[in-house]
Amino acid sequence: MAALIPVLRVSQVRTPNIYENIQMAVEDLDHPLILTYRPGGGNNRGKAIAHHIVEDGKPWGASKKYGVERSYDEYPFACTSEGGTDSRVAAVPKDEQNIQGGQISALIRHNNMQSGDRFRVELVPDPF
Repeated sequence: MAALIPVLRVSQVRTPNIYENIQMAVEDLDHPLILTYRPGGGNNRGKAIAHHIVEDGKPWGASKKYGVERSYDEYPFACTSEGGTDSRVAAVPKDEQNIQGGQISALIRHNNMQSGDRFRVELVPDPF
């Protein structure tokens, strides 16, 4: 019997902008929903962002839209082997990014994930 891989659920209700970024990355760019954990992926984050135009023309960390502090979300995630220069990057509310960061950290911790372990991303649509 094959071992089940951990699942990271991304809610359209809780993190609508991140949900949309992942959905577009999968549908438009054919990025996978099964990813490979790779600790220390900060270099992937820099590569992903460096290859994309910042939404409002401001440098990293200085983006605000409609008074909401923003952060850059990339998919596939920086902490995965699949992340990097081909990731889809979008400016999203920093609060959503914080939620997602906590969810990814919890997934890694609760499943004692090691480099090379795989996990599945599941998009959970708004039920209404």
